[in-house]
Amino acid sequence: MESHDEERAKKEEASKHAGVKKRAAEKKRMGDERKEENTGDGVMGGGGMGGGSMGGGMGGGSMGNSPVMESSRQPYVEDKRAAPAAAKEARPIKGMALGTKNKKSDIAKVLKEENIVAREEEADALVDAPSSSTPSGPAVPTENVHVVVEEQLVIHVENDGGLQSMEIKGGLSVTCYDSALSRVKVSVNMGDNKAFQTRTHPLVDKAAFSNGTLQLKEGARAFPTAAPAGILRWNVQTKDDSMLPLSINCWPSQGADGQSIINMEYELLAPFELHNVSIAVPVPAGGAPVVTSVDGMYEVNAREKVLYWKHPIIDQGNKSGSMEFSTPRADPSSFFPLQVKFTASKTFFDVEVLDVLSEETSKPVKYSQLTQLTVDQFEIV
Repeated sequence: MESHDEERAKKEEASKHAGVKKRAAEKKRMGDERKEENTGDGVMGGGGMGGGSMGGGMGGGSMGNSPVMESSRQPYVEDKRAAPAAAKEARPIKGMALGTKNKKSDIAKVLKEENIVAREEEADALVDAPSSSTPSGPAVPTENVHVVVEEQLVIHVENDGGLQSMEIKGGLSVTCYDSALSRVKVSVNMGDNKAFQTRTHPLVDKAAFSNGTLQLKEGARAFPTAAPAGILRWNVQTKDDSMLPLSINCWPSQGADGQSIINMEYELLAPFELHNVSIAVPVPAGGAPVVTSVDGMYEVNAREKVLYWKHPIIDQGNKSGSMEFSTPRADPSSFFPLQVKFTASKTFFDVEVLDVLSEETSKPVKYSQLTQLTVDQFEIV
């Protein structure tokens, strides 16, 4: 098994390589734009590396530099509020195709010019590195004591908005990577969690927990080394729709021209922001859906016959939004069930980690923490 330091070093190296590739791509793009300006061919549109009609937001920035590959997916459509108001038709800018020989060679030259690598062969290897090796976020854990607070949601909603069932399961765990720190106590602040059932590990001192401290009983064995130890769990099952984190309305209707018109809207109900929101809508065979208006982004996967309505983040700034699209006429039931996914850095169970202390000395111990909420299943049927 790799040590914590080795794992962290690998992630840092992968992050460094990703940054190098991004810098090289940016330098190459700037060079291409200067060439365009020198030839007098102006380009209109929003900022970002994608440019063109994609605008200056996430859709334009990320899609413009994606590797060229066969796909049945239609491109993202950017948030209509961020679309550039071009006075005349914009000439699209081609993104950098990392998968082609000439473009890889261009990036390799940039890397060598920047003294990032000594030889272009090394640059080629860096460009060819799979993107999956790039960490999606900061490497965790980062300290020898790591605390994780996590929740999973299972939600079933009727297509008329009624909540069938909602279950929230969560827990708090501690991982000690240094045996010298295997006896610690976690100080927590608990909010109003009357709706939840809570349970502590049998080896946790319940009297101490009632005073806001999670610690092992006297004489109990220490926390295991390099393995997460769950010390607190909670769960709730409810049909109270006021606990829903996100309300979604999907309303198919029949148009006069032989089409189905689907109007959708969402509203944020959770008291915290949601990240990486994806709402998957099945679409019937017989023709690609045509999106006429959208808040956020969308993507059509023709192979899966699914339209994905996506939002990198939903918070108070965009707590509600809508989308309209049309398809060849189909039965309204063919647009269900909807599948919803998202993450959050807060949980429904109100618990705050205040400090981690050594049991022996009661002095603070340096620790890291991860709080995450994920969706196991969120279905609108």
